[in-house]
Amino acid sequence: MNTNNIIALILAILVTLAFFLKTKPSKVINMLTFLIAIQLIFFVSILFIGGYSLNKSILVSSGYSAFLLFTYTLHIGPLARLTKFKIFKRSLALRRDLGVSVFLLSLYHYLLNWSLNFGWDYSVVQSYIESGSNYGRGIQIALPAFMILTLVALISNKWSIKKLTRKIWKYLQLLVYPAYILVGFHIILLGSIFASNLTLQIIVSLLFISSWVVKAFDIYKTWNRKKLKAAANNI
Repeated sequence: MNTNNIIALILAILVTLAFFLKTKPSKVINMLTFLIAIQLIFFVSILFIGGYSLNKSILVSSGYSAFLLFTYTLHIGPLARLTKFKIFKRSLALRRDLGVSVFLLSLYHYLLNWSLNFGWDYSVVQSYIESGSNYGRGIQIALPAFMILTLVALISNKWSIKKLTRKIWKYLQLLVYPAYILVGFHIILLGSIFASNLTLQIIVSLLFISSWVVKAFDIYKTWNRKKLKAAANNI
């Protein structure tokens, strides 16, 4: 591991500790264990099954780990209301923590990109953006997505809910949906493994589409329930 990798890792660890500073030790251990586990699963799969280099495997696995956890987090609310599966109902209490975990994995992925692909040199990033290539567009798309995830992570606490009021806080949380769209385009434009692997394309596409299908169905069921309630009150 070279100096740049070590710097990226230290920065990710410091931000992670800052988020968990006021959290119960047992909860911190559980979340960190979960983050490490999901990262390792993808890393081993890409390194040994995909046959990619160590650096490439670390970089790609961090990105897909964040995407998978992001997708699951968006499924929790709708499926907890639409189905009887206990895993989603139990996950409701962890949804805020899982959202922060998505940010932390995204941060790790972001820092690794700066370290492994750009060598902490902004001129390299600028040259990609100015080239007008898909790679440059993918980099541009990643920035607003990461900024949204950062904002949502920063307000994922009781203090922010109190200061912003729950109504405004909920509206801000909805920004995760445009961020999710940006992440989808980011994968398409930058994902070299995605572009060359049909199986991965199918899995990612199904996960992405399912997030919108369950959300649309949840909105419809909620609207229909309110409509029936209003009709009953008018009888």
